[in-house]
Amino acid sequence: MDAPAPLTRIMADAFGVGRPFADLMMGPGGRLMARPRCLRARIGAEQVLTPARAFTDGMTAFRLTPRQPVTLYHLALRRHAVITVNGIASESFHPGAGFERSLDPALLRQVMSAFPHVAAPQDFGPLAQMRLPLDAPELVDLL
Repeated sequence: MDAPAPLTRIMADAFGVGRPFADLMMGPGGRLMARPRCLRARIGAEQVLTPARAFTDGMTAFRLTPRQPVTLYHLALRRHAVITVNGIASESFHPGAGFERSLDPALLRQVMSAFPHVAAPQDFGPLAQMRLPLDAPELVDLL
């Protein structure tokens, strides 16, 4: 059995009053909208979807590994979108370009079966907003 993946817990009011308005748990692939000052010139965008783990500071946002498996839910829309979660801009589910290359054929069939409106992996369409990769090395000094 695989060990549970680390989650990111962002405490209520971590980014100001009502932002988020309640504690927010983000899975390993969760992203929030941010204005990363160190990347603005490089990415050419004012805001970018940023992995939640980049916000960890050990006090108002921190990573934790559950002792027991947890169930994570993804909100999947017909098109990728920026949505509001607990008063914070986040994103709907989008697997990302080329996700199918990292899955074995059986798992890919299982994932695709959850999206009857999508005929092929490339049919998930474009991203609604630029996003940073989950494994970006710049995340250490991002915010």
